[in-house]
Amino acid sequence: MNDRKYVREQLRGNRLFAAWLKTKPELYKELKKNPSMLESMLISWKKEQNKQTQLQKISDGYRQVASQIQELQSLIEQVEGLMSNVKQMNQHWDEYRGRLFPKKTNTNKRRS
Repeated sequence: MNDRKYVREQLRGNRLFAAWLKTKPELYKELKKNPSMLESMLISWKKEQNKQTQLQKISDGYRQVASQIQELQSLIEQVEGLMSNVKQMNQHWDEYRGRLFPKKTNTNKRRS
């Protein structure tokens, strides 16, 4: 009887553990039959919580890296656009410069 009271107190004091336990009906039944299993179940729950926390951190890191890669790709596309504009400007400048300063042809022949 004392063990069951302790289990109830633990479940009331740790709502997240109680919610986790309710998602696993087979463990919940075992705990009702054998209250001394509470400590091992708490350890299992804490391990699972740590795994979920680590998975969430990895997932967050992945999202952040994916976002940074997308931003980098956007910057690369902008730079490529600018490079294309510069290339066009250089071509136009070469054409304009050719009209402003035509190449001189050598019309002077050597005098002998």
